Amino acid sequence: MISDSSAALASAITAHAVELFHRFDPDVDAAAGLRTALAAWEKTLKADGHDVRVHLIPHQERFDGSVSYDILVRGLERTISVGLSSRSGLPWPRRGVVAADEHAVVRVNGTMLMVADVVAVLSDVFEDTAMLDRVLDEALLREALREEVVGVGDDELQDAFDAWRRGRRLLSAAETEVWLGAHGSSLPDLLSRLERLVARRKLADTVHERLSDESAAAMSPEAALSEHLSRLRGSADVEWYWGRSEQTNPVSGGSGRKS
Repeated sequence: MISDSSAALASAITAHAVELFHRFDPDVDAAAGLRTALAAWEKTLKADGHDVRVHLIPHQERFDGSVSYDILVRGLERTISVGLSSRSGLPWPRRGVVAADEHAVVRVNGTMLMVADVVAVLSDVFEDTAMLDRVLDEALLREALREEVVGVGDDELQDAFDAWRRGRRLLSAAETEVWLGAHGSSLPDLLSRLERLVARRKLADTVHERLSDESAAAMSPEAALSEHLSRLRGSADVEWYWGRSEQTNPVSGGSGRKS
C-alpha cells in the first residue's frame, strides 16, 4: 500500500501536471513548451529532495493527425501518468487504432505475415543477449534524446539527406522515389530515420564532451554513447511483450532477464 506521505506527494504532483497542461494548447505544437516546463519542474522536485524523473510522451493519432500527451512521473512508490488529448472530433473507439496493414511485414504468393508471425519465427532472437541489448538501447536512446531535447535543424537534415542520396548514387528526385518504392519505404519514413541518426550523433558528442579529458581521449563519441546506454540499461525497468514471460523487470539490468 502506498504511504500517506507518498499519496499526498502524488496528489500534489498530479494536480501540478494538470495545471501545466492547462497552460498549453494540445491542438498546436505544445511539446517544446511542455518539455521546457517539465525540465524546470523536475529540477525543483529534485531540489526538494524527491528523486523523480519526469517524462513527456506525445502520441499522434493516425486517423486525423491530432496529438495527445502523457506526463509520466517516475521514482515514487508508483508511476504517475496524467494525459491530455486535443479537441479532436475523433470518436473514442478509433483512438489508438492502427491501419490494417501497419503490422504487415511480408507477402509471399498472396500469404501475408504479420509482425507477430515473424516474431514467432525468430523466437531464437530472445536467446541472443547482444540482440536484446540493441533493442533496449534503441528505447533508451529515444528516452535520452527526449530528456536532452536534442534538436535537428533543417540544414542538418538536408545535409544528411544529400549524403544519403550521394551514397546510393540517386541523382534525381525521380530516382530517389523509385528506390524508396522498391525498398518499401517513403520519404517521410526516410527523413525520420535520418533525423534520428543525426540526433544520435549530436547526443554522442554531448556525452563525449561531459567526460574527463583523459576518458574523452581514450574513446570516440560513439563509444562514449554506447557506454552511457549500457549504464542506463543496467538500471532500466524492462518489460518484454514478446518472447519468454520471464524476460521482464530485470534484477541486475542487461537484457531484462531475471537471474
